Amino acid sequence: MDPTTLLASVIGAIPAQYLIYLAALCGVCAAIMPWLPVPASKTSAYGRLYVVLNIAAQNFRNVANRAQPADATATKSSIAPVLLVGVGLSCALSACADSQTNLRKAAYDTMSAYHLAETGAQAYLATGTADPTVKADIKTASAAALVPITALNTSIQANSTLTETSVSTAESALATLQNALSKAQAPATTTTSSTTGN
Repeated sequence: MDPTTLLASVIGAIPAQYLIYLAALCGVCAAIMPWLPVPASKTSAYGRLYVVLNIAAQNFRNVANRAQPADATATKSSIAPVLLVGVGLSCALSACADSQTNLRKAAYDTMSAYHLAETGAQAYLATGTADPTVKADIKTASAAALVPITALNTSIQANSTLTETSVSTAESALATLQNALSKAQAPATTTTSSTTGN
C-alpha cells in the first residue's frame, strides 16, 4: 500500500476532534526525522520504528536522511536524545491542543447558556407586568453580555486562538445576566401589617 493512501485512510478513520493530535504527531515526526540516523537494517526494531516515523513525517520522496546509509554505532548513540526531544515536543503540542479544546468547550457552553438566558430575558421583557427596575437590570446585563459573547462567536467562526480572559469575561457577563433574571423569577415579597386589638 502506498504511504499516501495509508495516511489518507488513517486520517479518515480518526474522529474530527482528534485530528489535531494526528497533525501534532506528524509535525513532531517531521521535525525529528532529519536528526535520526538511518537504521542499518529495516528488520530491526529501530528499523521498523524508523519506517513508521517516516510515514508519519510524510517523508515520501528522496529525503536526504532516507538515502544515506548509517553505521550501527551512530544509530545506537544518537537515537535516544532525538526520540526524547520528539516525545517532549509531542507532549507540549498536546498540552496546547488540550488547552484550546477546553477553552472552546467552555466558550460553546457559555454561548449556549447565553442564548437560553437571552430567551428567558426576552420572554420576561415581553410581559406586561414586568418590574421596571428588574426590566432595566435585565436590559443592561443583556447588552453587556452580548459584547463578549459576540467576540467569542467571532473568534470561533474565524478559528482563532481563544484566551482564558475572553472566555472568563463572557462567563462573568453571563453570570450578571443570569443574576438579573433570577431577580425576575423570584417571587414578589409583600409586607403586610397587622394590628392587634386589645
